[in-house]
Amino acid sequence: MKAPVITTPRDTVVALLLRDGATHRADLARVMGVSRTTVTNVVAPLVAKGILSAGDDSAETGTGTPKKQRLAISQRCGLLVSIVSRRTTLTVGIAALDGRLLGSEVKHGGALDSGSMRLQSAIEMVRRLQVDLGLGEVPILLSHVAVNSQTDSTTGEILGGRASAAWVDVNPKTMVEAALGSPVKVENSSRLLAFVEHLAHPEARNLIYAHLTGGVAMGQIINGEIAAGSHGGAGELGHLSIDHNGRPCECGNRGCLGRYVGSEFLEEEFAAILGPGASITDGIAAARRGDYAAQRIIDQTGTLMGEALASVCNLLDPDLIVLGGPVAGAGDLYVEPVREAIKRRALPLITRTLRVTCASATSNPESVVAAAFELLKRDHRGFDRIVDTILGMPH
Repeated sequence: MKAPVITTPRDTVVALLLRDGATHRADLARVMGVSRTTVTNVVAPLVAKGILSAGDDSAETGTGTPKKQRLAISQRCGLLVSIVSRRTTLTVGIAALDGRLLGSEVKHGGALDSGSMRLQSAIEMVRRLQVDLGLGEVPILLSHVAVNSQTDSTTGEILGGRASAAWVDVNPKTMVEAALGSPVKVENSSRLLAFVEHLAHPEARNLIYAHLTGGVAMGQIINGEIAAGSHGGAGELGHLSIDHNGRPCECGNRGCLGRYVGSEFLEEEFAAILGPGASITDGIAAARRGDYAAQRIIDQTGTLMGEALASVCNLLDPDLIVLGGPVAGAGDLYVEPVREAIKRRALPLITRTLRVTCASATSNPESVVAAAFELLKRDHRGFDRIVDTILGMPH
């Protein structure tokens, strides 16, 4: 652990506590390379002004013996917010400035809601959660918004064409900035989910997350960082054409992968063998009972996904591929054909140690918003802005 490159000891203390969370004075002194007395002299006015709070660890030890105080950024200095829009869920979270999750809320349903309705609901959820936490008057200093559509990472514009019809004329960045009064960092939700899985598998420096729902979205982690592309448009695996004369796609092209493995297609296939209204969950249950036709649908889906991912593997050489979405509930029935297709199509150097597994961490809403807060902490520009805001606040 190294001290951030900040100009003054006061700035360095604040930056360390933001980055690493509650810390003892002795640990701050060791990281900064100064005496504990120096740290105490720096910290004392910050505690007096209410910028830092001091508590002890006696409750954690269970001994009742007073321990050295741990210092933390006061919750009253400000908050971080995460909003995550997925196909059938809307999740919001509020954290302290050091990333500690203070509370979260999940709303289910609404796959066909417009983007503006979703964001308005999210804003209302954030304000309600603030009040419930007793932090209604505390300013929000930085927000992270992840949406299930192609979004320009700089401007916040939605540019997914007909595939993003629900988000027409909606700019998540400007809408949330206006409502919450804080700068907003925007991201595609699939790339956020890729980062969630990376945090759950830190040994995988290079990871591919492929999420199959209405289409096929992909997030890629390269050397531990999200690879979003120049404008935030990377990872649209579902619009890779596998048949140029094939099914028309809402993007305007033909034969896109998502038209052959997306949830709408799979539900049609399962309904044909199980009856009208059959869901992907019903199809998976039938396959587990030994229904050959249902098993065949899942196997074909896995094979097509694996063939597409083999090209991705040849380009990016990942350590780990994580499969998400409802069909991943089939477990090995889905993973095995994906793995076998990659092994057949990708180069041996790449497949030799490659692992393929189903998503696990992304099903936990708290893990998802926690990953967003970690991304905010890694945003150097936003991080520096928070330090400046805290130290410039009237107390």
